Amino acid sequence: MAYSGIDDELVDDINNLDAKCLDFINTKMLTITVVSSLIKRKNVDVIIKGLAKLKNRDFFVRIIGDGEEKIYLQQLVSDYSLENNIKFLGDIKRKEVFNYLKKSSVFILLSENETFGLSYLEAMAAMNIVIGARNDGIDGILKHGENTFLISRSEDELCECIEKILEMNKDELESMYLNIKSTIKSLRQSDAAKNYLKNLQYICLFYNIVLTDKEE
Repeated sequence: MAYSGIDDELVDDINNLDAKCLDFINTKMLTITVVSSLIKRKNVDVIIKGLAKLKNRDFFVRIIGDGEEKIYLQQLVSDYSLENNIKFLGDIKRKEVFNYLKKSSVFILLSENETFGLSYLEAMAAMNIVIGARNDGIDGILKHGENTFLISRSEDELCECIEKILEMNKDELESMYLNIKSTIKSLRQSDAAKNYLKNLQYICLFYNIVLTDKEE
């Protein structure tokens, strides 16, 4: 497999987020980021409905992105009286997205037909605990219960997963954060590029193709 990588700069910065992780361990202050096009297959409505099922939990959500379902999703937030808990930020620059990720503790994306999904990895590089969709493009790199949580696109299961995260003890959370770090450090963009080249050279050798300097 030739996996995509994430910016080396983000990987190098990951150790600077230890204080953020410690803060969540100690406070369990639930701040959530959702980065997604607001279209049907992204299932942002499932996220809102799942959050509405949380009982006696304080949380704050930033939804970053835009799309044809925005008005429907805003109405859903209003229907559940979650206007003080969920804010829509619209489309913003990528660097600014990462700044928001560094301020949140949990990242959620439950889209269908997702490919590799670099947004998952960028969220992990910002030391977010990721909740993703089971049996989709990122499944395999993300391992349920080790470096992430993978669930069905179910509002009930999402609610249960968030409750589970909030009930994790110090040792469990520290183990999760260590696994997140290890995963991200193995997926540097520079290493991915070397892997691409290695695979290309192998294919060329197998099919007796000679690369010119320009192709290299």
